[in-house]
Amino acid sequence: MAEDGGTSLGLLSHKVPDSELRAFAEGGPADEDRSVIIELASRPDTLLRTREVPRKGRIRPAPPSPALTLQGRSMDQLERQIEAIVARKRVRLDAAEAFVVSVRPTELRALLRLALVGFVRPNRTHRV
Repeated sequence: MAEDGGTSLGLLSHKVPDSELRAFAEGGPADEDRSVIIELASRPDTLLRTREVPRKGRIRPAPPSPALTLQGRSMDQLERQIEAIVARKRVRLDAAEAFVVSVRPTELRALLRLALVGFVRPNRTHRV
């Protein structure tokens, strides 16, 4: 995609699997908002251990792993980047490593250029 805010997603189109949302990003009305889920880009081989089961059967939190701490910092960084592009309210979904936000086509294209953005999907569930 052109750095001048052009409407073609080009190599970034893989980040938007939904064809209707892709069409919105490429040429939707400039004043129309769409609620989307922005997923944090993560490595597929990262498995995070959040609980361990001791011998007596009680569940207790595992100590924070370096990967978990890194994911938390990445979520914080992505949140700051989203805030710099979209001034509207957003919902942070830590368990899903995602954010729900309403965006306009130009904002969506700018978000897709961020390295920390994995996939962007239409939001059909969460309210902002």
